[in-house]
Amino acid sequence: MKNRLALIPLLLISISGCSTHMTKVDYEGAGSTYHDNPSSINNVVVTDQRGTDSNWLGAIRGGYGNVLKTLKTEQSTDIVVDKMYTDALSKSGILSDSKDAPYELRVVITKYDCSYYFNREAHAHVDISLVDNRSSVSKFSKVYKSDETEGGVGAGIFGDVDTLRLLAEATMSKTIDKMLDDPEFIKALNSGVSVGVSDRLNQLESLYKDGHISEKEYKEKREEILTEL
Repeated sequence: MKNRLALIPLLLISISGCSTHMTKVDYEGAGSTYHDNPSSINNVVVTDQRGTDSNWLGAIRGGYGNVLKTLKTEQSTDIVVDKMYTDALSKSGILSDSKDAPYELRVVITKYDCSYYFNREAHAHVDISLVDNRSSVSKFSKVYKSDETEGGVGAGIFGDVDTLRLLAEATMSKTIDKMLDDPEFIKALNSGVSVGVSDRLNQLESLYKDGHISEKEYKEKREEILTEL
């Protein structure tokens, strides 16, 4: 009888084990409203440097550390994170569809995963660069990290995939919001837009002085540019 009871945990592991779950991860952050000059980034480029499978997200593990349930993103993680950043920039009013926008945002994923063994954990580490579209020079770069832990109940034999997925989603969203709310990032972003507006005003004035546009056209266009400030 004792031997049969001892086999129960192994049977539970066998019944629940080794399954793969394709998961969807979205940006669920708050966005930001601290930016004085909107619509300044027109492209996001994400590179995955984790050294894992392209759509690896994490795993739920049993009492011996054995993998019971594997979590993978429906698309490759670079595409998923690209969409998260794009949604965050759009929600914050920073994303532009203009080819003349001053900046491109480059994101390098160095760590993004989740696990449930005795506790639930999720990690999101990224290297961010704000690159000038005209000169291809980085105007701002910084590393942002979020490491979240939640208490679990024993080993992850009965771990819920969606609960762990939500933790991974919240952790990357938190990392994105750290960038959006960073005063240094905001300063670089707003400075870039101001320079862009200044250049456009100078070009407009040159066109007017050289007689290529009328005074009425000059004033109307100048007013249009100034409304972006």
